[in-house]
Amino acid sequence: MSTRTRTCAVCGMKYDYCPTCEADRFKPTWMMTFHDNNCREIWDVLSAISCKTIDKTEGVERLEALDLSKKHNFVPNVRKYLDEVLGGSGKVEKTEKKSEKSKKYML
Repeated sequence: MSTRTRTCAVCGMKYDYCPTCEADRFKPTWMMTFHDNNCREIWDVLSAISCKTIDKTEGVERLEALDLSKKHNFVPNVRKYLDEVLGGSGKVEKTEKKSEKSKKYML
């Protein structure tokens, strides 16, 4: 089988992954959606904040431990929600109230 070109759900990077191919069959299945573990963890944290399984303060702490240096290349909805969580400056926003507008950016 030939590898399949995929697009990372967080950063938009193109990468090859084929879960049934010899070269990739022992790689983690999350590679169907994310090109590396950093993008997977960013998605997991943003999803946890969105689902309210963690609060923004804990989420920001976890995000700060990840590599966000290429944030400007992230797909628009992820970048927008990340900026919303980080408050644009890397700090937690003062208000915790969700607006109707922010609900449509939930992951």
